Amino acid sequence: MSVFCKNCRKELTEDEKPCSVCGCSGRAYKIEPEPAHFKVTIGYMKWKHKRPGLGTIMEGINRPFKRSGDPKLVEGVNEIYWIDRIKKTWNQIVRDLKTGEIVHSENNKSLEEKNKK
Repeated sequence: MSVFCKNCRKELTEDEKPCSVCGCSGRAYKIEPEPAHFKVTIGYMKWKHKRPGLGTIMEGINRPFKRSGDPKLVEGVNEIYWIDRIKKTWNQIVRDLKTGEIVHSENNKSLEEKNKK
């Protein structure tokens, strides 16, 4: 954890009461978590958002370990797909599990552009 002066943002020691630069007694704190303390887990998730009288207005799927037909993507892909039924839009993002690189991104606007050509 780092301590800063609330006024001039000079880094201070914890026992330094007034700031040596501007004399302010206010403090700002910055906490940086260590990566070892966090564990990221990814699992299959399907969700729906419903409103009374409207039914399902949004829904989505997160498929983290989906197999791919592409031989370059041996470890599989992470597919995220969501639909907004109010705006009548949908989006899909597919990432390589190994590198995190987006290998495919599509939405209904890109399909409309394809159909115009």
